[in-house]
Amino acid sequence: MTAYEQSKWNSLAALLLAVVPGLAFSGEGPEWLERLQLHAFLSQGYVHTTHNQFMGDSEEGSLDFREAGVNLSLRPSPSWLFSAQLLSRKAGEMSNGSVNLDYGLVDFTPFSSETWRIGVIGGRFKNPIGLYNDTRDVPFTRPSVFLPQSIYWEKLRDIMLSSDGGQFHGEFFHGRHSLLLELGIGRFTTNENLEWAYLGNDWPGAFENDGLSRVGRLQYEFEEGRVRLALSGIEANLRFEAEPGLPTVGSGKTRIDYWVASFQYNAERWSLTAEYMREPVEWQSYLPPTFNDSREAEGYYLQGTWRTTEAWEVLLRYEAAYLDRHDRDGSRQSSLSGLPAHLYFSRIWSLGLTWHITSHMMLRGQFDIADGTAPLSARENPDPAAMERHWKLFSLLFSVGF
Repeated sequence: MTAYEQSKWNSLAALLLAVVPGLAFSGEGPEWLERLQLHAFLSQGYVHTTHNQFMGDSEEGSLDFREAGVNLSLRPSPSWLFSAQLLSRKAGEMSNGSVNLDYGLVDFTPFSSETWRIGVIGGRFKNPIGLYNDTRDVPFTRPSVFLPQSIYWEKLRDIMLSSDGGQFHGEFFHGRHSLLLELGIGRFTTNENLEWAYLGNDWPGAFENDGLSRVGRLQYEFEEGRVRLALSGIEANLRFEAEPGLPTVGSGKTRIDYWVASFQYNAERWSLTAEYMREPVEWQSYLPPTFNDSREAEGYYLQGTWRTTEAWEVLLRYEAAYLDRHDRDGSRQSSLSGLPAHLYFSRIWSLGLTWHITSHMMLRGQFDIADGTAPLSARENPDPAAMERHWKLFSLLFSVGF
């Protein structure tokens, strides 16, 4: 860790330690203060891989995976909610640990009754994709150190994470059944990670939103979450404006549709979760013309968790991802690009163990056996010829939250 990175980490830690004592205030205060909620979390991860790089120099053992956040919410009346979260995230070469606004929104719900509730959100809101994207940054809300990369790609995190714009939401209840509809429109955050993922490099130029993106989720729940079914998706357009004279790739557009179908069953001691993803991607108007192409990525996983006691939880998961569902072994894409075929697919078995030390403290481990390197970022692995098809990953994550 550099001195600059250590300074940023210490500054955020000091911020958390400064605000936490405010949770324990006593005595009477203003009425609005009683409706104020403040939460925070800190986590430190360790990642080791037998080959390839993930979250830093993981072949040597990496501590470059850290998360810290402070979130604040205020509900001055039943119809209004103000909420925001500051987040610091260090993730190898993909995120430098700077403090950013994770979300900051105003939620106005003017229509509500015992059977339905309708409202709108304005500001920076979390994109409702799949079952975990809304809360993926909070370690206590996800089932493993890393979410399945077949759906929740770390290298595509920024396009999926949040949008600046507006969202409609409606909830409808009938007996043991509930239905949630969320529809949003806005602009998501773009950075070099998306350029590495969709253009293969950080080219001189700007890779930005091309108009507004649309995102939505329809979710059904039975018996307050015993069964959950959802269909969600995001439609995004990106435009690359190349610097004049760039010989390798010219300006062009990238269209992305990302769809996820989700299922979850929750029993008293165990849960079963499955999700399936399709992602049609199209590159248009790039120069040279050979860069223009289209493909349809595919990903899925099946995951089981077993809560052996109140303190211990075991996870077993299988996942698979293909950058082109019509070229599952990567041979066609390899012949066109001259790159190894294993860059275009992955199949991963994961075993996880979580120890809830207290209600505010957690230690989690995960062991992955991987065939293929599709989830890995080219930004962290700039030499594809040096990557290994078969690799293993061991990770630990210690988290505290309040």
